[in-house]
Amino acid sequence: EPKYHNIKKTLHNLILDSHAQAVQTLFILVFLSVLLSLLLSWFIMRAILKPIRQLRESAVRYGEGDMDISIDIASKDEIGALGKSLTQMKSNLQDLANENEKQVWVKTQVANMTNISQGIHNLRELLQTVIKELSSMLQVGHAAFYYLERGEKESRLSLLGSYAYSERKSLSHQFKLGEGLVGQCAQEKEPILITDIPDTYIQITSGL
Repeated sequence: EPKYHNIKKTLHNLILDSHAQAVQTLFILVFLSVLLSLLLSWFIMRAILKPIRQLRESAVRYGEGDMDISIDIASKDEIGALGKSLTQMKSNLQDLANENEKQVWVKTQVANMTNISQGIHNLRELLQTVIKELSSMLQVGHAAFYYLERGEKESRLSLLGSYAYSERKSLSHQFKLGEGLVGQCAQEKEPILITDIPDTYIQITSGL
């Protein structure tokens, strides 16, 4: 009977040890599961919050007028769609800013032309002043201003003002509508752009 008692006690100790190991293993598994869940949640939150933070910072910069920053989000979900919308908004704001800048420039130059033309009552002097300012404003090296004189039988374009222009005997100062480039521009009311300029055309020279 003492022998059976020892065996029973040994089995009882083995069961207790197994139970303790099982509890310990279960505790480790639970701990690892919680840790893995926390890490996974951190990575997911980081993946979501990083592009959202980038979108927020970009929107703030755009609102402050800084258009140099770009949005680099390649995801095809709602965040990616929002990024594309902000990029389009940036493009629209840039176009609007450029258009406003052009309008301000035009209004400023018109006001400047109005100021410098005040007090001038002679048409030729006025045109000469205007074409000088226009040439400087548009940064052109050569310019001529023709005035349309309407007659009973025909109308002619007469040279009244010029910038860096050298008179030539072979070139008339008057043109009919449709005659030469001057007359053709006036007749079509459209600019004519020449890219292959002949050697005999007007050359811009300096005094050096």
